[in-house]
Amino acid sequence: MGLFNIFKKKQPAQPQPEPKPEKPQARSKWNDPEYLHRVETALQQKRDKPITETLKDAEQAAPPTPACKTQQAGDWEVMIHASTNAPGIFTKNGKEWFDADKAWASRSGRYYILTGMDANANEGIAISEGARGIRIRKTEELIEGAVITDDGIGYALSDEGTLFTLSEEKATTKKLCGDAILDAWALTPEFCVVVYDTDSDYDENDKEIPAVNVKLIDLSTAASWRKKIQYSSEGRATLQFSAEISGNMIRIETPDNVLHEFTLDGSKTK
Repeated sequence: MGLFNIFKKKQPAQPQPEPKPEKPQARSKWNDPEYLHRVETALQQKRDKPITETLKDAEQAAPPTPACKTQQAGDWEVMIHASTNAPGIFTKNGKEWFDADKAWASRSGRYYILTGMDANANEGIAISEGARGIRIRKTEELIEGAVITDDGIGYALSDEGTLFTLSEEKATTKKLCGDAILDAWALTPEFCVVVYDTDSDYDENDKEIPAVNVKLIDLSTAASWRKKIQYSSEGRATLQFSAEISGNMIRIETPDNVLHEFTLDGSKTK
């Protein structure tokens, strides 16, 4: 150390001036996807207006409603579609559990049954309560419709006539039509009815009379009945059936525009 430095008084450290915060760069509206979407919409709707007026309309248009919002329950988080309030993507601890394509709510809205993809990109059915996922059932069949009760029991019917039942405790499947083609169906939280092909009948002249089976299943008890009905297919290029559960009646319309009615216990009234 030099002699000069021995007698030099040590000066206290001077505080350094804080750097001035950088002024954020203004974002161009032409880089804003929402603004560009509004411009595109305005151009499509008002093709005959001058471009300056169209841009003014786009700037004054209200921004679109957010596509989704999130809901949390413990380790669970689910994205909710803002327009329908139906759940979308479920995650647990940040890991995807299910990505819903369609969703059906219980009457109270507490539970949902959903179709979509599981975390391994497999087609599946799931049930949930709020943001909490409950159970997934893998399926390779196309789901035609689904319902779920306020007890958290979900039912889904596939295009091959397979009935899927899901609850927190278990998941089961049941083939309702065997290997026959499913022609029509109806599903409520209490009952499922399916209409499917069966062997034709023949009259006294050996003329073929086409027929279908109508089958109803009580979802709470698993009790069922099956009835066979005939119909005429003459002069019809396509065969269309319909099924409806209305109150205490089952209504089946065959391709010849004949309405067949049954009570819930299987008695034919029409």
